[in-house]
Amino acid sequence: MKKLLYLLPMAALPLMFMQSCSPEQDDLFNDSAIERLEADAQSVLDLLCSSENGWEMLYFLNEEEDIPCYTLLVKFEKSGGDGVAQFASYSDITSNQYRISEKSPFTVKIDNSTVLSFDSYNSIFHVFSDPDYLGEKGPTDTDYPYDSGRGMMGDYEFNVVDHSSSDVVMLKGKKRGTYTVLRRLDADVDWQQYFTDLNATKNSMFTANPAPLRLVVGERYFHLYNGGGSIFEVVDGATDDGALTAAQDWKFVLFSDGLRFITGFDQDGVNAGQDFYYNADRTRLESSTGAYIDAGDPYWFFKTVNTADASTGNTVHNWVVEYDGMGATAKQLFDAVYASSFGQSYPNFQLIFAGLNGVGDILGLTGSNLVFSRYYNSLVKTADDNARTISYTLGETQSNMEAIYTVSNNTMRDVYSLFDGKTYRFETVQAFSMQRLRMVSVDDDELSFNVSYK
Repeated sequence: MKKLLYLLPMAALPLMFMQSCSPEQDDLFNDSAIERLEADAQSVLDLLCSSENGWEMLYFLNEEEDIPCYTLLVKFEKSGGDGVAQFASYSDITSNQYRISEKSPFTVKIDNSTVLSFDSYNSIFHVFSDPDYLGEKGPTDTDYPYDSGRGMMGDYEFNVVDHSSSDVVMLKGKKRGTYTVLRRLDADVDWQQYFTDLNATKNSMFTANPAPLRLVVGERYFHLYNGGGSIFEVVDGATDDGALTAAQDWKFVLFSDGLRFITGFDQDGVNAGQDFYYNADRTRLESSTGAYIDAGDPYWFFKTVNTADASTGNTVHNWVVEYDGMGATAKQLFDAVYASSFGQSYPNFQLIFAGLNGVGDILGLTGSNLVFSRYYNSLVKTADDNARTISYTLGETQSNMEAIYTVSNNTMRDVYSLFDGKTYRFETVQAFSMQRLRMVSVDDDELSFNVSYK
């Protein structure tokens, strides 16, 4: 808009010359430049206040790597010549609880172009541009994420870049130059429920999901780690070994029906686009470029986690075999165990895949009355990367396994036969999450069960 105004006098010269030869020709601009700017500002004000339930605000603060981005709700109402705005949030800014702010004035004014400005203090929105805001305190009294005089480096004044659509308004921060998006909310959206649903999605994708998401762009793919703070750590999936080596930060915000990166995702010359929207069954996010984001490859994750745990002696993470949801073949074997003396003597038993002290992949057993906390057999696992399957054979039986076999009237031998000589493929159970996977025998679909990451 600024460049256009500066060029208008030059562009007008040929027109003035032509008008001298053709006095009957109408003036191309009936209004002056200032009148057009005033009309544009009024149309922006009218548009903002036209949404009876407000707007979704995808607020990108700046491009610094350590400062996250936020999804807010805001409603504009006319008040005299300008208006008042009210914000709502559910984030660390509001102590991770839903809160709605007081109403505070805003203006739509002219400054070479139309500017939306929140000049008066608002208890939610102005935290982002407050240079003395330090963020949530860490473990010590001096452990804050932001420095005094710097804060989160947000904007409170925005150039209105585009309002040609009645449902989307594009803003650009006057000081930081980062783009923010306003998206019209449907009239029936409850604000608090909006954040409840959004946080449930975030929890499923990030907090409760131990695996990275996967961004697929043609033949290339990238792993997107640790998105809980709206900043992905991006790793080339072809070289990823689960160690987060060579990770690069990439900011985004999650909103009601999609995800938006701070700029178009362009990694190593691979352009995936900026906006991703859920498909019809919300199992993946899709870009107009053909790129998409999904839960990733469960085979890769199961293989990588078990291998990494075994190699480091990590005893924290196990895969627990779930009784609920078993296929008929697997359930029959487990029911036999529950009906045996073992099931009565040792209730609440569970089978687990674990990596104990470098032993490797093992099939463990836990139960509330077991003399030892875990009995186990060694398992020999072979992986087929091309077929995306894993096979098992039993290794040397540990000394205490014969006692378990005897106590359970040998039904535990049958349970272990679920794995001996069997090959499994993997499926995801929940969209965008690998907290639970489904293992299915390649020879018998009913020899199937879920495993949960613990």
